[in-house]
Amino acid sequence: MGLHHESTGSKASKGVIGAGVAGFLELFMFHPLDTAAKRLINHRGWANEPGGFAKVVFKEAANQSLVKKVGSLYRAFGYAVGYKMLQRALQFGSHPIVNDYIKEKYLPFYKEQFGDRWAKTMISGTSGIFIGTFEVILLPLDALKVKRQTGVQFMSSKPIAPATPTPGPVNNKAYSTSTKPLSGLHTAIQQNSITTNARAMARQSPFLLAGLYRGATWTAARNSIGLFALFGASTFVKEDIFKLGAPGAAPATVSQLFVASLAGAFSSIAVAAPFDVIKVRMQATSIDAGRISGIELLKVLVKNEGLWALTKGVVPKMIASGPKVAFSFTVAQWLTEYFGRM
Repeated sequence: MGLHHESTGSKASKGVIGAGVAGFLELFMFHPLDTAAKRLINHRGWANEPGGFAKVVFKEAANQSLVKKVGSLYRAFGYAVGYKMLQRALQFGSHPIVNDYIKEKYLPFYKEQFGDRWAKTMISGTSGIFIGTFEVILLPLDALKVKRQTGVQFMSSKPIAPATPTPGPVNNKAYSTSTKPLSGLHTAIQQNSITTNARAMARQSPFLLAGLYRGATWTAARNSIGLFALFGASTFVKEDIFKLGAPGAAPATVSQLFVASLAGAFSSIAVAAPFDVIKVRMQATSIDAGRISGIELLKVLVKNEGLWALTKGVVPKMIASGPKVAFSFTVAQWLTEYFGRM
């Protein structure tokens, strides 16, 4: 007797693989625009003076060649690879599992509360809330990525210097413990590498690691409301507009998946924008800097920059993150179905 239902483990593995591949492809295509958005969000003021926009976005490469300008937007690429693949695998890979579980256990309740038309949309959105809250475990990778993208010094205080060894003969030759400053590419590699940052943290108090979780509450709120809108709006388009959930309906086409994903992405960006501004501002500090609450930061931001500051970076995010999330979500769904057919 054949198996008519795919096992949960098999479904999860296909979803995670498809979402991870989608996140990797997304990163190569859209990382520069993400960096530009982060720098605009973190800029205190408005980039409306002559040449101001280029200085905010490209920083030290503002007056250099186009190749160097584009290259400057690939800062934090190493952190982004790990973060983005894990994030997409968690978001798009686990959503079908969580969504199916809630549907199996609580579908009658949702139908009673929201009606037959909205039940699946609300279940899909609720699944996004759970996933968005759990996603906060990836915050350290995201925080390191933001610090590198915005050019923030990793630590504001000077790292503790290692103990100086006692001079002595090595291979019958005296040696000096003094070291010459590194220069050129070697210096850049040492200052910017993940290994160097990890060593710097290890030399400092372990409590500094908590600095990488700065803004965790705001991040959880931003992720939850963003994924609620992403999955909810996407499900609404697929179920109510394209009627893909109807009995006997044909499988979704790539164009249908993209349109539904794009609707979800724009909805997510719109509702999560204020939370995103606070999150980036909290992350774009040295990890040993003094703590400031999100509420205090919000008060200062509104006082000095106005309410419109809560929409900073929303245009680049709509231009970049909208198609980027839609692309990744579409590829993840298509690959999952493709692996299922295989």
